[in-house]
Amino acid sequence: MLNNIQLGLLIVAIVGIGLTYHRIRLSYKTQKAIFFKEIYLTLRREKELRDIYYKIEYNELQYTPEFHGGPEEGPTDRLLSFFDLICDLYNQRILTKQEMSFFRYDIKRVYQNESVQEYINFLQRWYISIGEEIAPFNSFISYCQKEFGQAQFDKTIQKKQSR
Repeated sequence: MLNNIQLGLLIVAIVGIGLTYHRIRLSYKTQKAIFFKEIYLTLRREKELRDIYYKIEYNELQYTPEFHGGPEEGPTDRLLSFFDLICDLYNQRILTKQEMSFFRYDIKRVYQNESVQEYINFLQRWYISIGEEIAPFNSFISYCQKEFGQAQFDKTIQKKQSR
């Protein structure tokens, strides 16, 4: 009789653990979907990011000496920082390849833009000149190099950073 009670309690415990596990997984998937939606909508909702992205996509962003301190530098930095965060989340396996596909085109357009490349080259040279070992937007650049190949970034800077 005691064995049947113990067996019954064990079954109830196993079922309870199974249901708890199922709820946790379902909650995780829901939270991740909400997290992904918020990240995705950030690029679409935030006017400053959206505006600078379209300037880059339509090749209207011009990297000139006036760019520094000008009205486009801050938004460009924020857009590159946003994509750097996305790429870092992907590198950490927080975002899946399927989720990353929602950003792939946008990231590619920004990465391949000549003015953005010139700006990143400037930043890389600047960081090296002040003794920093890792230049900004490293996750973004690494992801793009793997996915889209080497852009026109300064080769000497790339060699110094890969050491």
